[in-house]
Amino acid sequence: MRLPDNRTIPPINTRKSILTIRLSILAICLISLLGTGKAMAIGLQVNSSTNISSDRVTVSNDRATVTSDRATISREQAITIAKQGQASKVLKVKMQQRSSGSVYHVKLLTNEGRVKQVTVNAMSGQIEHKQ
Repeated sequence: MRLPDNRTIPPINTRKSILTIRLSILAICLISLLGTGKAMAIGLQVNSSTNISSDRVTVSNDRATVTSDRATISREQAITIAKQGQASKVLKVKMQQRSSGSVYHVKLLTNEGRVKQVTVNAMSGQIEHKQ
């Protein structure tokens, strides 16, 4: 079929196949993005690879692997380390993920009425910061 300016409209089958290819590529991209985003949201590292050949695109996500910054120190152990044998009341304990690993932020109220904040490394149990 020709338009008034001598352009031709591709046959319907060609338009459908182009649309099908575009939708397939979009679906592959969305699936790979959603899979990666879901893994990152829960603090996992995903190894993914993409292979492109002349006739097809293959996207594969390996199993999500937990990074090595998983806490080996429990919440209770972090509190004990933060107290350092001194009598004090726990006000708040919060775990935070950092690029260097996980830490516990422990906020204590001492018997003298002072608020003390201690950061404990969740892997090693070492005190990283004390206020």
